[in-house]
Amino acid sequence: MEKSKVVIEKCENYKYDEVRKSIDKIFSEFEDLSQIIKRGDKVLIKPNLLSAHPPEEAVTTHPIIVDIILEKIVKEGGIPFIGDSPSIGNLMVVAQKAGIKKVADKFGIPIKEFIRAVEVDNKEGEFKKLEIAKEAIEVDKIINLAKLKTHTQMVLTLGVKNMFGVVPGKRKTEWHLRAGTNNNFFASVLLDVYRATKPVFTIVDGIVGMDGDGPANGNARKIGLLFGGEDAVSIDKVVSHFIGLKDEELFILEAAKKINYGCIFR
Repeated sequence: MEKSKVVIEKCENYKYDEVRKSIDKIFSEFEDLSQIIKRGDKVLIKPNLLSAHPPEEAVTTHPIIVDIILEKIVKEGGIPFIGDSPSIGNLMVVAQKAGIKKVADKFGIPIKEFIRAVEVDNKEGEFKKLEIAKEAIEVDKIINLAKLKTHTQMVLTLGVKNMFGVVPGKRKTEWHLRAGTNNNFFASVLLDVYRATKPVFTIVDGIVGMDGDGPANGNARKIGLLFGGEDAVSIDKVVSHFIGLKDEELFILEAAKKINYGCIFR
């Protein structure tokens, strides 16, 4: 049976040295980032930039994590940029409030809001055609930096769901309207978007996560963990089990199981 490694590292706070040490340990289990990012690779950094909130509210990926990942990519000769399509507000406003614009300015890299969509063939997926941001399709690699949060519709938002941000804003609204209250339908959409873009690595920021009415109106909760791996479905399974959920309680895992997708279901 094919397996996928998921690494869990303790990290008690967002002090740079502590986070750097934990992220280094995660990548050391995968022969370091140098085996993932090659010189000249155009790399999309996809954080969770849901809406304009400061880092301490735990709505968005913490800027320290983005900072450390950018440093590593630049060191390997990659050409990074940050991209997302917030559910609410302008991306630059959201990035400014979240502390991520300051990080981008530090490295002199662009932040790109996903506006223009291109149609992607998705023959192996449940939805045969998807509209995904042009910038997300034209990269060599994607690094997925998710946030551990509750979600009033999908129970949790983790690695797989974070990639829904590559669907430009208006198209996201259309998918929400089509799904309505059918959470299994929406989970299949999320899984297909993830499969179509397939990040080479996912880190879930659980140093401080969110419980309650997530993904934006819950309470910041210290968890003290970072999760990392190459397969976001496996990461989502590990995180949900850590929280105490069963597979059938997370719509994403049920969608993956239905089509036998991901190392954990083979």
